[in-house]
Amino acid sequence: MVALIFSAINKDESLQKSVKMAILQLEIPFSVASLGRYGIFFNPKNPVRQLLDDMFAAGRFLNTEACDDRLIQQRIASTVKKITRDSGFELSGWTAAASEFSLYLSKQKQHSQNLEEIAKELMINEQALRASRKIVTITIENSLMGKKAPTAIVEFLQGIWSEVLLDVYTGKDELPEQWEKTVQAMDELIVSVMPPADDHQRKQLLALLPGLIAALRKGLKQTSYDKTAQARFFKDLAVWHIILMDKKETKNTRNDVSEQRITGEKITAVGLADDSLEQAKNLAVDSWVAFSKESATQWGKLIWKDAENSLFSGKNGVKMFEIQIDALAEKLHHGQASIVILDQKTISERVLSELMSL
Repeated sequence: MVALIFSAINKDESLQKSVKMAILQLEIPFSVASLGRYGIFFNPKNPVRQLLDDMFAAGRFLNTEACDDRLIQQRIASTVKKITRDSGFELSGWTAAASEFSLYLSKQKQHSQNLEEIAKELMINEQALRASRKIVTITIENSLMGKKAPTAIVEFLQGIWSEVLLDVYTGKDELPEQWEKTVQAMDELIVSVMPPADDHQRKQLLALLPGLIAALRKGLKQTSYDKTAQARFFKDLAVWHIILMDKKETKNTRNDVSEQRITGEKITAVGLADDSLEQAKNLAVDSWVAFSKESATQWGKLIWKDAENSLFSGKNGVKMFEIQIDALAEKLHHGQASIVILDQKTISERVLSELMSL
């Protein structure tokens, strides 16, 4: 029975080599400690069995480049050293070590869970910000649609006024009228730089300019827009308005124009011949994925996902990276990632279950 348990440990690919070699040193002390104590194999709370199960669980999915993971490796190694050196044949030694390691593992799990929650919260906030930016981008695009505005105005809207819109949009639920006023200021700015068709439109333009300039200045107070650049923008805008008011120059104001184009950044998986895309879409939260790297396997735990994105952390709970579902599917398709079929049983339970099934 002992040989089967340690054979399973040796074959398990989720253990780093250094962790595996450390735990395997316990085979002889474990064998001696279990002599005449067959309850070790049938009582999950037996300290000898509990210590082995806990060390195996703690040692899985560790990434050698992560500081917290290296500390876990060191803790396992020091515990093994203590058992093999001092109390390998005494139940009291195993009991003390099991109690200490169980407490350590419990604190480690809580620490990891806290970090995971922080990473998820940051990701959710980031996704909300991205969604808000997308809405702002679409709003600007809709306002510019069908209009050939000057390049400087398009760049101002996309680069500066978009930040004003974003700031106002985040508080839209509390102050919906502020969002409407900020969008209105953008629409009026676009109208103000379009050549008027006749004297009536010129009069309308003159009437809206004071309020427009006031709205723009008020909105820009919310940003870190450079004061010098801001002064230059209003100066150029004033010159543009003066030109538009000149009937002779109106015909020549259509040269410096630009149309908005929005380019998506989404990675699209095309023509996958297998079920990689479905696997990526259906991957359950808390699943583990082995990512291939040049140096070693990098273990990632899926801690959050939505329809397009996935967030992975290490065992220490620290965010590793976010990846689009389609990009994850590509990695699965090309063998750069593989989903771990995780057995939730402890290592001793796993071996006992296999024996019972024979």
